[in-house]
Amino acid sequence: PYYSYFRLATSGVEDVATDTDGISFDGVTIGATGYDIDIFTLQGVKVASGRDTVETESLARGIYIVRAGDKSKKIVIK
Repeated sequence: PYYSYFRLATSGVEDVATDTDGISFDGVTIGATGYDIDIFTLQGVKVASGRDTVETESLARGIYIVRAGDKSKKIVIK
């Protein structure tokens, strides 16, 4: 059949955090109450850090890894 020649494409981004596992992101502020927060590029370069909250207004658009305590999430800054 015609449709069997197409495959569903995936982006490679499996988990974009909005408010899970204690890490929240409202589009501007990353929050993780009681934790030190580190933000990394996908290349592993640390670009921001803070305690409890971090503002992302100075970061370029893109995908970042957020680490807070023993948790980590991917976020998208638009």
